[in-house]
Amino acid sequence: VGLPYRFGLAVENQVEHFNHETVNASFSIEGRWALADWDKIPLNPTLFAEYKFGTGRILHEEAPEEEMMTDEPVDPDEEEMMMREEEAAMQADRPNAYEFRLLLSEEIVKGVDWAFNAFLENEIGGDRGREWGFAQAVQMPLFLPHERFTAGVEMQYKNFTVKDTRGDPVSSFVIGPAFAYKPTARMRFDVSPLFGVTHDSPDVQIFGVFSYVFGGGGSEAEAPAST
Repeated sequence: VGLPYRFGLAVENQVEHFNHETVNASFSIEGRWALADWDKIPLNPTLFAEYKFGTGRILHEEAPEEEMMTDEPVDPDEEEMMMREEEAAMQADRPNAYEFRLLLSEEIVKGVDWAFNAFLENEIGGDRGREWGFAQAVQMPLFLPHERFTAGVEMQYKNFTVKDTRGDPVSSFVIGPAFAYKPTARMRFDVSPLFGVTHDSPDVQIFGVFSYVFGGGGSEAEAPAST
């Protein structure tokens, strides 16, 4: 919801499905403030803050599982205990977290839009996961008039650690094409298939977004679909 003086408020609910289980993962309240009216200062910076309330169980860990680097046989009792500890961790409640972002967006030249989001998220409980990184995208109109279809390139970098792995982060970098289609002035579909290029990256991540603007007007700030 847009408010006067370039403020915006939002609520967000996240439902997660993984390995045949579905939970209501989190509920969040967020606010953003643009430093100036659109196109008054370079890059049109906006500050973003969000607080997330964990409302469901953790269905999967973000960090990769540790591999056992030993040729020695594993004690069956010890292996069973490790499996129980892992199962208990997966049944733990999702901790609360806070997130800050810097949002930048600019029309580089006529019809060519660039967007950049830098983010930092910290959990305040559990294993105190910390994630920071950035995402950026460049898109330009193709084929259809009034910028109804745009295409370009998108990339995202994420650095993730928990309280015991601050010096050994999981670093993920994905990059790929980005497409957006606007069948009407208020309706939009975004699709970004991104491919991993580092050891810790997923092979492929596909982001699909449907959005609809119910009111308001003025310029529309671009944002990478992966955020």
